[in-house]
Amino acid sequence: MEPKTIKTELLAGLTSAVVTIPVAIAYGYASGLGPYAGFISAIVLGFVAALIGGTSGQISCPTGALTVAISVFVVTEIEIQGSLEAALPVLMAIFVLAGIIQLFFGLLKLGENIQYIPFSVISGFMSGVGLIIIVIQIPNSFGVEPGIYVSVISKLINIAFFFNQANWLAFVFVVSTVGIIYVFPKITKKIPSSLVALLTLTGLAYFFELNIDVLGTFSVELSQFNLISIDQLIYAETFLRIIIAAASLAFIASVNTLLTSVVADKMTNSVHNSNQELIGQGIGNLFAGFLGGFTGSGATACAVANIQAGGRNRISGMSTAFFFTNISHLGWRFHSSDSLGSDFRYYDFHRL
Repeated sequence: MEPKTIKTELLAGLTSAVVTIPVAIAYGYASGLGPYAGFISAIVLGFVAALIGGTSGQISCPTGALTVAISVFVVTEIEIQGSLEAALPVLMAIFVLAGIIQLFFGLLKLGENIQYIPFSVISGFMSGVGLIIIVIQIPNSFGVEPGIYVSVISKLINIAFFFNQANWLAFVFVVSTVGIIYVFPKITKKIPSSLVALLTLTGLAYFFELNIDVLGTFSVELSQFNLISIDQLIYAETFLRIIIAAASLAFIASVNTLLTSVVADKMTNSVHNSNQELIGQGIGNLFAGFLGGFTGSGATACAVANIQAGGRNRISGMSTAFFFTNISHLGWRFHSSDSLGSDFRYYDFHRL
């Protein structure tokens, strides 16, 4: 491979890493597992899937569709186990098993079957995900703790409560973030608009010491989760919950990934290997879950940024994970309203 090609791939990897930062932070936060879990998922899954997968220009990280499902499983396990710490072993088992199931999808050559899923089903599914994640963010967008209103329905019904308790400065930051994300590309597309929004508004909040909730200082630490004990697996109810949740995540991750692969094919004039891609994704999710992350998939917005920057092979995807690893050691403080606002960037609202 020529030095010029390697340079292009590395620069593309840096570009996609920059685009992926707000995605990993936002979805890590929204999942209920924290930003570090999002970072671990982006690093581990991103590297392994790029190394083993079968799609040119693919970038893998936490995604909205999976985050919605994961947040439900997190809330459910917390209610059952009593705390997040007690629920972590079960959640780890879910994420690891999801990777194993996805790996078997690839080994059994089920990847081609995505072509039989009607487009209307996919459109309805993604539209539903977009609506759910918007509702989930309602309390945080107003700068209010959700309190007892945990479910999607309860948050939607009690929107008046959040409105009356609102921290309007936080809401302004959310609206400003969304505005920058959509308007800035009309000025220039050379700098990712999501990063501009994240850094600009975080900088303003930090410089003027504004009263806005922050995600806090964090850095990536592997092995956040503890292994599930045999005693927990003995209970049939727990075992069944793990299998159902893992199978659901594996299916969603596979569909989401292969849809992104189709987009990447059109941009690179290539043909992806569906089964190889699922094998790479499965192994990546297995390791990500084991090391403290959660299930992710191919991410269209990040893959598009990578390909537009010249990324065409495994180097760009693996270097994205490398740059991400170094960025994570900076220990930045991020304001929650910025990361919440960046969620809106990754949905096709015209489908709604």
